[in-house]
Amino acid sequence: MKRKLVLQNGKTFEGVGFGSLNECVAELIFNTSVVGYQEIISDPVNSNKMICMTYPLIGNYGLTDEDYESKNIFAKGLIVREYNDLPSNFRYTRTLSEVMEENNVCGISEVDTRELTKIIRENGSMKAIITDVDKPLEECLEIINSTDINENLASKVSSKRVWYSRTANPTNSVALIDLGTRLSIIKNLNSLGFNVTIYPANSSVEEILKSKPDVIGADVLLDIILSVIIRVMLSTPEPVNVISNFVSLSLSISVNFSSTAFFSARFLAAFSSAAFFSSALR
Repeated sequence: MKRKLVLQNGKTFEGVGFGSLNECVAELIFNTSVVGYQEIISDPVNSNKMICMTYPLIGNYGLTDEDYESKNIFAKGLIVREYNDLPSNFRYTRTLSEVMEENNVCGISEVDTRELTKIIRENGSMKAIITDVDKPLEECLEIINSTDINENLASKVSSKRVWYSRTANPTNSVALIDLGTRLSIIKNLNSLGFNVTIYPANSSVEEILKSKPDVIGADVLLDIILSVIIRVMLSTPEPVNVISNFVSLSLSISVNFSSTAFFSARFLAAFSSAAFFSSALR
């Protein structure tokens, strides 16, 4: 079915639809990965995103049950040069189009993704719509400009309840505040010997303290999360010891998560401040 992609600046690309044939409005970005489209569409960081894949062939190895980055599909749209709906992979269980259709993710192929990537690179990310090819441009632009794509994203990507990821012979425990955490991060923490307790974004200090964690963190840096972490530290009987333990654990974790903002210097500063103020109050 013929579809079209309309950018916020009025630029239009025509192509062939796959996945959901509904109308999708989202923030347009590009991704240069050669493989990993399954991880990309299931990554919470891509919530309300429409992703242009620069690699020219997408879908050729299907999707497997083990390779999702979360329990949901978060991307709103996928733009590719060529879509292959006949995967060749002994591990695959579903096609990309099937999963996209089930999760209301719009796809469009036969688009000049090189030109589109240049536009994004030179002008920055912008909103876009994937819709029927015969929808008037003026109507498309009106829909784009009236759609709020950033409404309450934290609650959308966060866990709805506390859940656990355990490992054999754990050395420490992590309380992870979920603002869009990838499953691969949790699996890697388990492989390092950490039991992980995952908390929703709106969790209270009292809830987090129940698990008596050695480390507290989140993979997105927001002031509200820093506030919760500092309040947790102020509530502990031995904050300086907790800080010392946190620093050593954070350094070991950072070696394995150098590409993320998982336990950053900003968190260390927050914990140091909590220890200072707590000690000053004694």
